[in-house]
Order: sequence, then structure tokens, then C-alpha cells
Amino acid sequence: MTADEDDLRRETRDKARAALRLLIASLDAYVPFDPSVGLSPKELEPYDELADRFIRAVESALRTRKKAARTELIRQGVPATSWAILAGSGTLRLIQLRIGACK
Repeated sequence: MTADEDDLRRETRDKARAALRLLIASLDAYVPFDPSVGLSPKELEPYDELADRFIRAVESALRTRKKAARTELIRQGVPATSWAILAGSGTLRLIQLRIGACK
């Protein structure tokens, strides 16, 4: 692994960890939502924040996995134009596509 690849992986991993720390901070302050109570938009902000942070944490984790998979494909010499990364069944599967097969 080159120094650039290592730096990129470290940066991506650090961003994912930061997103997870923010999500955990929101969960620590979580008060169960009661739909029967009418809340003002200001009172709904913690729930919006929690939802946004959850989405960001999941996206960061997926981005980390995708970059790791792409790095591995590049290391194996697979051209970037000939593959796609698909998430399915809770695991990341690498699928090599034939160029022109989709035409």
C-alpha cells in the first residue's frame, strides 16, 4: 500500500469515526418520541438531528468500505471503468462487469 492510499484510508476511517461519535452523542441525549404530544418545530430539532446523524454515520461507513474495496481492485489491476461496487445482503460484494455487456 502506498503512502497516498494509506492516508486516504486513514482520512476516510477518521471521518466515519467522527460521524459515529456525533451519532452516539445524539443517542445519549435521546428522549423517546411521543407522537401524541404536539411539539413545536424547535422541540423537534433533536429528532431531526438524530436522523441526520444516523444517515451521515451510515453513509460514512459505506464510503469507507467502498474506498477500501476500490483500493483493493486497483491493487489487483482491475480498470476503474470495468467494475462496480454493490451493497447487498449486509455485505459488500465486488462485481466485475464486462465493458459493453450492458449495451
